[in-house]
Amino acid sequence: MGQTRDDAAGEAFDKIARVMGYPYPGGRWYRLFADSCGSGTVAWARAALPGLVDVQAFDAAAAQAPAGCYGVRFVVEEPTAQGRWIGLDAPGATIADAARAVFETLVERLARGVERLGAPADRPRRLLLAGGGASSAPWRQMLADRLGAEAKIVPGLSAALGAAKMARGD
Repeated sequence: MGQTRDDAAGEAFDKIARVMGYPYPGGRWYRLFADSCGSGTVAWARAALPGLVDVQAFDAAAAQAPAGCYGVRFVVEEPTAQGRWIGLDAPGATIADAARAVFETLVERLARGVERLGAPADRPRRLLLAGGGASSAPWRQMLADRLGAEAKIVPGLSAALGAAKMARGD
């Protein structure tokens, strides 16, 4: 007992859930938080936006759009986690703005989660990122800018293994 990665990951999920105010056991609540910060959202948005099904095309489009996206916003309704865009008819708005709006919303949701973990003085100066989202340069930069921290990819590390290492104190 307690010797497997799965068990360590589960303990990490439980600890994170407790800090964030989610009920025990935390695994599914941690997953819900992770999902609400991007897991399936970007894949859904890529499929919904014409010409942006490819990950690289979505990232390139998001990188081209200005901050604020000409007023285009991606809104996630709670508790259903259904997303939709508003402001698509704004003057100057393009598909690129819709792509960036998804990243802006996800970055804001993740930043709020990080802020719940501690006081502003406790904010991280360096972000160690793992998983699929970490490979997105625009998302990574937006997150780093929002949190005022350096973002670094941890090569060869999955998000679940990262959570297990964090729980173990590595």
